[in-house]
Amino acid sequence: MKHPFWLAALLLFGGCIKVQPFVPLVNKADSQPLPKLSVLSSADQQVLTQLIANETYFDAAVILRNDSVLYTYGEINTPFNAASVRKSVFSALYGIAAAKGLLHPDSSLASLGIDDATNPLQPTEKQATLAQLLAARSGIYLPSLGESAGMVRRKPARGAYLPGEHFYYNSWDFNALPIILQKITNQSVEQLIDTWLAQPLGFTNYTTEHVTYQYDNTVSEYPQTRLYISAMDLARFGALYAMQGRWRGQQIIDSAWVALSTSKISKEPNDRDLVEHPFMEGYGYLWWIDDETGTFWADGAGGHFVIVHPAKKLTVVLRNNTGMSGLGVLLYSATNNYEGNEGGDKVYKALLNLLAP
Repeated sequence: MKHPFWLAALLLFGGCIKVQPFVPLVNKADSQPLPKLSVLSSADQQVLTQLIANETYFDAAVILRNDSVLYTYGEINTPFNAASVRKSVFSALYGIAAAKGLLHPDSSLASLGIDDATNPLQPTEKQATLAQLLAARSGIYLPSLGESAGMVRRKPARGAYLPGEHFYYNSWDFNALPIILQKITNQSVEQLIDTWLAQPLGFTNYTTEHVTYQYDNTVSEYPQTRLYISAMDLARFGALYAMQGRWRGQQIIDSAWVALSTSKISKEPNDRDLVEHPFMEGYGYLWWIDDETGTFWADGAGGHFVIVHPAKKLTVVLRNNTGMSGLGVLLYSATNNYEGNEGGDKVYKALLNLLAP
């Protein structure tokens, strides 16, 4: 989409100021280059390029079939803030940890010694299991970092539901999960991503400095964990799910976990909180499920999507640069260039039309 004149001037002014990005920008040698498939003609690719450039705010796109590249657009090697897409990465880490015997999803917070020093958990809240946190069904309705206005509005009163009874897209669950995983494994999330995902999948733009933590102990013991990751590296991650957890002959994530975590543990019309997400009919373990297209999504605010169609072996990654520095965040906020699910759905359906026989 074209920007107004005033924004072009502001961007030009911003470009004259030296700003420090939140994370280092790296481009490591790719030891596992992805093959390319000539499935889309030059004309087909131009259709996608024109659509993305003129009708969306996406700054990067990568489309894979299995582990082969069909299409790329824009800043595919820039580690943008992944927003809530990070949650699906956390789900994968839990699946790997479970397969290694490091944890059991049915373990309760009480059995693991988990509490919140800022707002101590009640005995019933401590009965919530890791699986219930992964499914956003913990029943723990406490203040947390990263809550949107809509999340605050929909949050039930504390004690309104027991663990497992109610789906609520819950930042307390999402913030606690990576820190609990660190306690269980005695490794940081950034190290786990590096060892369990980045190295076997051949990430080219990731370093452990691309995970950051925002703390505010007046709100909660648990920080908001942020992940900065490129579209190309996210595409490798999504393709892993498109191929039932296997990557080049190695089972990275157990196929049963892939199936379970992307199944409708919460679903319409049973779970009212899903009604406010018009594109999705279900929620698994930190993955959204779209029945209409047969896909599941990692979904991040501002325009960050990993769309996986396992039957078609397709992975579509779409990214919006929502700010790589303090000035970048300011510029993004000034533009209101928020890209929602509508944009992701539009690009994905255009791709399907081009691939149709």
